[in-house]
Parts: sequence; structure tokens; C-alpha cells
Amino acid sequence: MRFIGGLPSWLIVTAVVTCTLFVAYLVFKAMREGREISFWPPRIGPRSVNRPEPHETTSLGATSSSNIMQDNTSSLTQKEHSSELDVAQIDPNLPDKSYSHLWGRENQIRSVMGVLRDPNGPRLTAITGLGGIGKTALAREIVARCQQEQLYGQISWQTAKEEIFEGGIITRSADLPVSMASLLSNLFADFGIQDDKSEGTRIAELRRILASRPSLIVIDNLETVPDFKHAITALSQIAGPISRIILTSRPQLMQYDSIYSLPLDGLLETDAISLIRDEAAHKGLGSIDRASDKDLRDIYQATGGAPLAIRLVVGQMRHLPLEVILANLVRPNTQTESMYSFIYRATWKTLSPDARKVLLIMPTFPSTANRSAIQAVSTVPESRIDVALSELVAMSVLDTNDQIAVTKKRYGIHPLTRHFLNTELVHKWA
Repeated sequence: MRFIGGLPSWLIVTAVVTCTLFVAYLVFKAMREGREISFWPPRIGPRSVNRPEPHETTSLGATSSSNIMQDNTSSLTQKEHSSELDVAQIDPNLPDKSYSHLWGRENQIRSVMGVLRDPNGPRLTAITGLGGIGKTALAREIVARCQQEQLYGQISWQTAKEEIFEGGIITRSADLPVSMASLLSNLFADFGIQDDKSEGTRIAELRRILASRPSLIVIDNLETVPDFKHAITALSQIAGPISRIILTSRPQLMQYDSIYSLPLDGLLETDAISLIRDEAAHKGLGSIDRASDKDLRDIYQATGGAPLAIRLVVGQMRHLPLEVILANLVRPNTQTESMYSFIYRATWKTLSPDARKVLLIMPTFPSTANRSAIQAVSTVPESRIDVALSELVAMSVLDTNDQIAVTKKRYGIHPLTRHFLNTELVHKWA
């Protein structure tokens, strides 16, 4: 047996290999979580933000006019930018993050950030999808990335949410009803526009500010605004060439050429399981920490990777067996019924009779179905089936592939939607 420095060679080789594998694991984990890696000095941690010198910063989230001019191409002069960026701020209404880590959305964040950094990109971005799929959380994370990169001199967050689902109950907003007029009034206040002028004058002043001060406006849950399609037209006219507006909406907005649309689906299995473990750790549920990924797959399959449903299931696991919780998705208890009401009720009320008939028969198909099969089972007339399908896809309750040919075009529903349609709720709401 060979000895090196008094120690057996096999022990030294084992220690070196173990340390190498451990370091490789840490590097791989850090890369997956988007952390900063430095080999000298040795460091693995959150990405640091290169902040400007104190004399270059106006206030929280603001960059000097020269930095903003480098990142935002426009016909305005540097002098004009400087005069408009004397007061930069973050909206005090910006909500706290509802998550410790946003699992599975890095590709979507990268896509939207690319649009926001592009000086010639669309002025409006829409994040769309089913209720509870994570639109607000994604928008909030994008705002955080914009703050880190100091892309905007001012950030304004406006919410049109009428309901909040938390802790298994629905809370109604105190600021009902939301209207385009109230949203504009809040925007005027955020940008320091006095209310002693006519609305037309204030809109013109807001347009001037957004054309001279790089700003980001987020409007969460746009679909609750009456005649939200008219609101989209008004917002597209307000947005300046160097400012951007992010919308979250359950209805898809892909029909608007001026909007970059990002439909959001459920998390992939690995990310959903990571979210399950993350939520369990925050709730002190050691049983999930000890469970294998295979044991947690049932939660993923039942919820379809919808973050809201995952959080509800995990929250109930302290006092109910998993089998009972998953059964409650078809035979809803009070909390599950509230979740379904939060996700589907407003959408269900807006659907046409033909669209409702199509949606109700979708659980009869084990996975997806083509147009002919859906038409035959739903009995919606041939002349109206395409309108009904388009309506359901536009409202994010029916999924479709990207095939063009009618024989290859197929439609399906989210697993959570399947559970919902197998309950008695739709008949109660009718």
C-alpha cells in the first residue's frame, strides 16, 4: 500500500474525488438557480448589481440620465432626459413577492426582459393564462429584474384585481369597481400630475412624461376593467417610445399586433415538485421533505403544475391526508370550492352558451380531441363550432397545439379544469 504524507493513497484519492464532485454539484446548482459564481475570490451567491456611484443616482431605482440614454434609443436629447429624471421612484403600491423563489419561469423572464431591453420592441407586453397560473408572480419578478438592471426611472404598479385568493378564502377588493378612469387617476397621481386639469390635458401630460422619462407601468388583471379592449387601445396610445407597459390578463391578447403576448402554462414536473418542497419547507412539513419525487408526482398531475392549486394542496397537508385532498378536487370542500370560484367563475359567466356546451363535454375525452369529435359530442352546429372553440382558447380555458391542418389541430383542457368540470359547481353557477 502506498502512503503519501503518512496517509494511504486510496484515502487521499477518495477525498479529492468527493470534494471535486461536491464542488461540481454546487456549481451546477448555482447555475440552475441563476446565482453568481466567482472562482477568485471564491464565491457562490446572489448576483450582485453594479450600482452607479452616489452622484450618478437620483433615488431608489433611478439611473443617471447618461446611463438611461445609453440603454434607450430615442429622438430626445440627453438634456431633455436629464430634466425629466430629476425625480425617479418606485410605486409604493408595488406588492411584496409572494414567493421565495420563482420556479420554472426563467425562460419566460428571459423573453420578456429581451423585449423590454429592445429600444424598438413593442411598447405593450401581455402575460396571459388561466387564473392561478402565476401571471402576477411573473410580472412581479420581471419588475425586480428591471430594478436590478435599473432600466427605468419610474415604476408604477396598478392592480385591477377584484378578488384575492389566499389561505383558502376569497377576499374582495375594497376599491370596487375598477374602471379605466380609476386606473388613469392612479397613474396621474403616481406621475405627479395634478387633478385640477381636464382628463384630456392630464392624458397629454402623462404621454409627454412617458415619452421623456423611461418608465414601466404594470396593470395586473386587466380583464376586470369594463371594456378592457378599449383600455388596451387607450394604453397603447399613452405609452411613450422609451417607456413600456406590462399587462396581465386571463384572456389572451394575441390578436393585437402591437402587443408582445406571452401565454403562460403550468409548471413542468421538476419545477412543480421543487415548488412543492419549497412550500412545504416554509410551512414546516417534514413529511414532504422526506418524500420522494415519485410520491409527490400525484400532486403535480392533479394540479397540472398550477402554482395556486399546489399551494392550496400543500397548505392542507398538515391536517388532511393527501388522498383526501386530491379527492376534494372532484368533491370540493370549502377551500377547494373557493379556489375554483376564484379561477373559473368570472370566466364561466362570460362564456356564450355554445362555448359552455363545448367546455362541459371536454372531460369525456381522455386527453385531446380534434374539431370534428368536439363538434359531434357537443352538438354545437357546424356553423358555430369554430366561434365557440376560438372563444374558449381566447379565454385560456381551452388549450390547442400549433398545428395548422384541421386534421392535426387538437384541443385539450388543463388537468385542474378537468377536475373543475367534473364537480357540480358549473351547475350551481348556472
